[in-house]
Amino acid sequence: MNSKSNALKTFLASIVPGIFLLGYNIGTGSITTMASGGANFGMSLLWALILSCVFTYVMIIAFSKYTIVTKETSLYAFKTHFGKAVTVFIVLSILISETISCMGVMGVVTQVIQEWSRPITSEGEGFNPIVIAAICCILLYYLFWQGKNDFFEKILSVFVFIMGVCFLMTLFFVMPSVSSILEGIIPAIPHRDNSFLIVAGMVGTTMGGVLYVVRSILVSQANWQIKDMGKQKRDAIISVSLMFILSFAVMACAAGTMFTKGLHVDNAIDMVRLMEPLAGHFAT
Repeated sequence: MNSKSNALKTFLASIVPGIFLLGYNIGTGSITTMASGGANFGMSLLWALILSCVFTYVMIIAFSKYTIVTKETSLYAFKTHFGKAVTVFIVLSILISETISCMGVMGVVTQVIQEWSRPITSEGEGFNPIVIAAICCILLYYLFWQGKNDFFEKILSVFVFIMGVCFLMTLFFVMPSVSSILEGIIPAIPHRDNSFLIVAGMVGTTMGGVLYVVRSILVSQANWQIKDMGKQKRDAIISVSLMFILSFAVMACAAGTMFTKGLHVDNAIDMVRLMEPLAGHFAT
């Protein structure tokens, strides 16, 4: 019994970097984009998700192999082999993209809290969004300043797990037809004004540049050796497979709930409809 327990612990420890990447990748941006794709175009953009996941796997493997063989993280390699100018450009690009991402996340969080607070405000407008955003920022700064980010990450992990389970359960209620899923595998871009933007968003949220920088750091911290190549491939497969499953579930839920009714995702609250088949009025 102990040997089985130890084997399970060893296996779980070996896929921690991949699970971390999953939590890092499946965020509000990814969910919003997949929901928009499913609501606007049904399953016709499934091919973009598949290709994004395939290329994400290729890139994860490439960055992992480089770090394992050279013992250099990606940023250190850029600095050593391409110079400081290129490194500064890459760091600034990542910093700008992550800053914009954080702004988007805060906008979604603010909208959701405002919606929750409508029943307890006299005018039914909810709390002031600027006040909500300020309080959330102060709370986050406090948690990180106090060094309690580990606790915060555990809480987020629980929410991500609940979210994933809810989308997968909802999928059983609104599963699109097999024919629409098969048609979505064939590459084609719908003739709509925002179709290219949504495809770019799907690729960008799946293949975010910071993902590979973080992967390189995680591999370095795990101290994987050349003999661990098989382990890192298994880790990458698990991570990307879960990325695809969760992203597919979000797209399919949107296709089965909003696309069939001609509804679109114009703001964060619109995505409540994705959960209504499972949660009803509690979806908010």
